[in-house]
Amino acid sequence: MRKAKMALTVLTVAAIIVGAFAGIVQAIEPMHYVGSYDLVVPAFDGSDWSGEVEKTTTATTGVDNNTSITGGTSLRTMIYTWDKKTRVTEVLMVNSGQRVEPPFLSGMNKVGWYRLRQQTVVYSGNTHYSKGTWSPDPKNHP
Repeated sequence: MRKAKMALTVLTVAAIIVGAFAGIVQAIEPMHYVGSYDLVVPAFDGSDWSGEVEKTTTATTGVDNNTSITGGTSLRTMIYTWDKKTRVTEVLMVNSGQRVEPPFLSGMNKVGWYRLRQQTVVYSGNTHYSKGTWSPDPKNHP
């Protein structure tokens, strides 16, 4: 009886340790390959930024999969480094409901953390609301 209790206690403690370890590993595992955005892009050349997304490959294009832009207009879309200092892709125009894949500039398709930037054109006098998903790596974004 005493051996059975001891074995049960050891198994219970082992299960708790394994469960805790699995939770820690899951928390550490990067799950940031696709980001969503809900941006407010101000008028007259204004811009807004997404959150950071991790790029784990050297893919040569990113993805902006827009689901809606208010006002029936196009916005400029581009990808920058996480610190907003360096643009790493070409600037493309994206329409409401459109998917575009901005190519990375030469030598800029590196593993790291990035942000999406959307910008109105200079002559747009309206603020636009833009929603969608994006990734710096198209293979991670179906």
